[in-house]
Amino acid sequence: MGLIIESNCKSTISLIGGYGMLLTIREEVAKRFDKEFGEHYARLRYAIDDIEDFDKTTNEILSHSRFKDEDADIIDFLFASDCGGKINYKTCKKVVELIEDSDNKYCLRYAYYSKNDWEDLKQLLWTCYKRRANLIWR
Repeated sequence: MGLIIESNCKSTISLIGGYGMLLTIREEVAKRFDKEFGEHYARLRYAIDDIEDFDKTTNEILSHSRFKDEDADIIDFLFASDCGGKINYKTCKKVVELIEDSDNKYCLRYAYYSKNDWEDLKQLLWTCYKRRANLIWR
């Protein structure tokens, strides 16, 4: 099975890869959103046996006053379903601004098709913002 990340408007860019692609994107966003939260979020992939403890620590971190209500959409993106979801154009702008200067070298797409993954993702996010479209994954 695979995952497609694309816009709900006509765009030539789409990212096709495994579910790890979305996790890699989310980990980068979380790390750049907040250092403490990002380090904790990176442990999500290993929290299968202790999800209650992970959730408790997540809530403790996010209860800090440095997190604003207007950033709830970023948190929603980070914890949305892997199987299908979307973010609106305003959230796309926030995400791309967080990762804009990222020099991440990890492949997002399937390795054979991987080329300029992060730049394509950034372009896709900017396209969604400029066209007031949703970024969707399915």
